[in-house]
Amino acid sequence: MLLFWLLCILLLVIASLALIVPVLKNRQVIEADRDSLNKTLYKGRVKEIEQDVEQGLVAEQAAVLTELQQNLLEDVVEVKSSAQRINLPLLLVPGILLFFAISIGLYLQYGAGQQVSHWQSVMTNYENLQRKMTMTDGQPPSKQEVDDFMLALRSHLANQPSDTQGWLMLGRLAFALRDGQLAQDALHKAYKLSPTDSDVRVAYAQALLQSEDALKIKQAENLIIATVGLEPKNIQALSVYAFMALQQEDFASAIERWRNMLPLLAPSSERYSMVESSIAYAEQQLAKVNEAKQNPVADSMSYQVKVTLSDQVDLPDTGYLFVFAQMVNGPKMPLAAKKLPLSEFPATVTLSDADAMMPELKLSQQAEFIIKARISIDENVAVAAGEWEGESSVIKSGQQDVIEIAIDHKI
Repeated sequence: MLLFWLLCILLLVIASLALIVPVLKNRQVIEADRDSLNKTLYKGRVKEIEQDVEQGLVAEQAAVLTELQQNLLEDVVEVKSSAQRINLPLLLVPGILLFFAISIGLYLQYGAGQQVSHWQSVMTNYENLQRKMTMTDGQPPSKQEVDDFMLALRSHLANQPSDTQGWLMLGRLAFALRDGQLAQDALHKAYKLSPTDSDVRVAYAQALLQSEDALKIKQAENLIIATVGLEPKNIQALSVYAFMALQQEDFASAIERWRNMLPLLAPSSERYSMVESSIAYAEQQLAKVNEAKQNPVADSMSYQVKVTLSDQVDLPDTGYLFVFAQMVNGPKMPLAAKKLPLSEFPATVTLSDADAMMPELKLSQQAEFIIKARISIDENVAVAAGEWEGESSVIKSGQQDVIEIAIDHKI
């Protein structure tokens, strides 16, 4: 902090000199011009006296010259006395001090002094915060400590952008805090630095799986499959591999993958119990799907959706209304979707298996799902900042009531 204030003072001194130097130079020029003018007037007056003497108009040339010299001397003395009375540097000192005071006061009032001080304090405490994140003392960090560590870590990475473990830690923290974009960005950098590190690949795949982009989800699948192929006993990779199947409603594959994990875990461990619970959940969901497949009515089931606008929605002049279904706990990519040009509201839309985005994922196969309605100025169903959206509550398979959705919040 001392260096910061020294730099501030240096900048203020430079700014002050930029004001003082021109004033002093101008004063010297004025004094020089006056001296030059006095000399010119004196020489001209001497010539006039000589001409007057030649014409006989002046009898005492010496006396007149003496008087002229005396007048010039008095003028010079008067100028110097005036300059002594007006001490310009002394007058500038209060102005400079006032300038310093106003500048520092404005910075303290409107500047980021407290933030800078906090940032320096956090950077000083970086190693302690790092130990706190690993819970070496058995105590979880507070929210403030997490925020401080995120600030310190990002500052550290700005100075050392090749720190793979730093990017990995930032990505994991962002993922835990549900900041999906930051998690993807940080883990992407870690992956670029160390593409063969299995910890990095698995963490990056987890972040990509939260995306609504089908290409990113496919990239995540490839990363996990490659990691499991290279390290078939990698517990974290196997866990994500099973969860990936669960997101895709492939309950049979999820059950198989979790069962393959059990021999690698200690039966008394907490993770062993969690895997067993996950298997039980997947078996329940698989039973529901099999029951739905045996119901011929479900295959022809359609859902009527009524979309309304809240008063605060600013409807664009042109655009599209997207109505789409998503899994409750699965990937964000739409199960079924319809796109309509903007017209009058309320609007009524019908969703069914005929609107499925992928043949292997249909509404009739889902035990429950949600439906969203979004207003977009382009033809892309992907989320864009500033778009208006609304969503339904959880819908059970076979629901016959009209599903009402109010578009009421901005993304």
